[in-house]
Amino acid sequence: MERIFISSLAHGEMAMIRAAARAAVESLDMQPVMFETQPASAEGSRRALLDQVDTCDALLLLVGAEYGEPGARGISPTEEEFQQARERNIDVLALVQDGVDRVPAQQEFLGRVRGTWERGNLTANFTGPGDVTLAVVKTLTAGQRGRAGDDPASAAAGRALELARGDERRGMHGGSRLRIVVTPVLNTPLIDAVALGNRDRLVDELPAAARASGLVPQSMGIEVGVEADRVRLTAQDPSDTLNLIVGLDGSVVGEGEVGGDQMGLGGMMVRADRVREVISRTAEFAERVWQAIDARDEVRNVLMVAAVPEAEHKSWVDRDLGNSMSMPMSMPHVLMAPDQPLRIRRADLGRAETLDRVHAELRRAFELAGGVQ
Repeated sequence: MERIFISSLAHGEMAMIRAAARAAVESLDMQPVMFETQPASAEGSRRALLDQVDTCDALLLLVGAEYGEPGARGISPTEEEFQQARERNIDVLALVQDGVDRVPAQQEFLGRVRGTWERGNLTANFTGPGDVTLAVVKTLTAGQRGRAGDDPASAAAGRALELARGDERRGMHGGSRLRIVVTPVLNTPLIDAVALGNRDRLVDELPAAARASGLVPQSMGIEVGVEADRVRLTAQDPSDTLNLIVGLDGSVVGEGEVGGDQMGLGGMMVRADRVREVISRTAEFAERVWQAIDARDEVRNVLMVAAVPEAEHKSWVDRDLGNSMSMPMSMPHVLMAPDQPLRIRRADLGRAETLDRVHAELRRAFELAGGVQ
């Protein structure tokens, strides 16, 4: 029987949330470990409880509005338990309460927890005692699969990199294009045969998501094509073509023009401001797509990667440089960043910190190749 340590404050609404979380743990035939379940100990109660963290398979962290009273180490008991789990390499499954005003200390603690999520911790959200049970069940089930060696992150990373690399046989575009890929960390497809059979719905909702995000302007027509493992949106006008993809696994590929305005040399530039726009618009496109196809709210954690196709002789610039450009000579055909896709919560996909991180990773890749001017 797996042992799950439940960590949170224990007063006010959090007491009811803890009780609901305990019931969810027990419903999965797992053993909840919390101060409410522990016998009296001659040892200091704080030390005894921290020692119990070491005996558990995972720590279920419930992050609400309050931080708690700092103890002898200057941090709250909940943060002590979190640190104990991290030091012992115990999985931390963090559930964050939405719709509450977090005190500054709790918001800072949440930032420290978020800093560990890229290392593979599963996360989810809840609003109160009424929906925390479902969130706990989903999170613990996914965590159990991961501890059993069925973590879908590796396959999702391979898929994201494959989509970022794209089809290198398509020939020269003649401009400067940025491709952004966002892939859910899931074991099962989001678009099944039933959804594919409802083609009219896909034809309506996916193009609407592309336009609402700003990736595709109203002046472009959009053709929807269903392929073996994806739905392709081809947006065209007389001067340009965009290829957007929605994979059956929920992967989303957005792209946009990021070159300069200068005739001729504009296609050799990758403008920093336009890169940021395409990243932001693709994040919004992905969220709108999932709202349309993720009826069971399964997308919780995602991987994100950026790519510049036909990157040879392209340079990263803050503005058009005119004829003063010098061409880098060591760029790959497809420049991708980061090397391993960035893992984030779905809820954090559109946050400025996330968009800035992907932007900075891509600039760094250009810098390492001598392509920043």
